[in-house]
Amino acid sequence: MNDQTVSTATPAGTTGTAGSSPDQAAGAADSAHKAAFKGHLGEAGDHLRQAASLAGDALRGAASAARGEIDDGRERIRGELGETAGAGREAAREARAVGEEQLDLALAKGQELLDTARDLIREKPLAALGIAVATGWVVAKLGRRD
Repeated sequence: MNDQTVSTATPAGTTGTAGSSPDQAAGAADSAHKAAFKGHLGEAGDHLRQAASLAGDALRGAASAARGEIDDGRERIRGELGETAGAGREAAREARAVGEEQLDLALAKGQELLDTARDLIREKPLAALGIAVATGWVVAKLGRRD
């Protein structure tokens, strides 16, 4: 028996191969296209999953790096604030020491003036009394000015 194709007439007046119709050939082509399309969709899905995974890894890496930078910045700021606070405490100590020194000098000067006034009053009591009366009179006049 020969495996030759026999042409036959179809109802629409076209010729085809024996044992097949145009609808069957189109169905086979559609089926092949669908299978290829599904394969391409599967590959595209795989590529998208891979890209999403890589993007997630990149984002996690970036977030980790940013977290590290923030932590480093926080530590630098704490260190600088600590240094600034230490410098402020040292400046306050120095200001207190200078203030105490100035207070001691002022108290010593005041004590010296009191001692001098006491000595002057003992040496010249009448002059001291006259100065006290005059000072009282001036203060009273200034207080009465209305």
